[in-house]
Amino acid sequence: MNSIKNTVMAGMLVISATSVTPALADHHNDNHDNNWDRRDINVRVNDDRHDNRYHDNHGYNKHNRQNVYVNNNDWNGERTLYRNNWNRISRERQQELDAQMRAQWLAYHHNDYNGNYSWNNYNNPQFLDYLHTSNPGLLTTVRNYIGF
Repeated sequence: MNSIKNTVMAGMLVISATSVTPALADHHNDNHDNNWDRRDINVRVNDDRHDNRYHDNHGYNKHNRQNVYVNNNDWNGERTLYRNNWNRISRERQQELDAQMRAQWLAYHHNDYNGNYSWNNYNNPQFLDYLHTSNPGLLTTVRNYIGF
């Protein structure tokens, strides 16, 4: 009888031990996973901050900072970008656009312009405003040639 009692007790001990162990293991694993995720995220955030500081200090984000104006549809900022980068257009591209720009410049002056034509004339802020409303396609071509 003692052997049956001992066997039953041993069986109950085994059953209770196996039912409690997974609950403890899950709690421990969840905690471990959460801590690991936090550490992993912190490492990635710190890496990103380092990359941003590196690029800022070395001028890599200069172009991206300038594009903020374009992405926000801020015409004043975009016009500033045109003016600041106007001479980045190659001579060949300027020659390709010259006839179209002359026609627009003449129309801007109500077909009453007798002065000299040069690429720098077209950098006038009011003329850029005129192009923005009257011929946005030409202005887009210019923007693509400038590279922003």
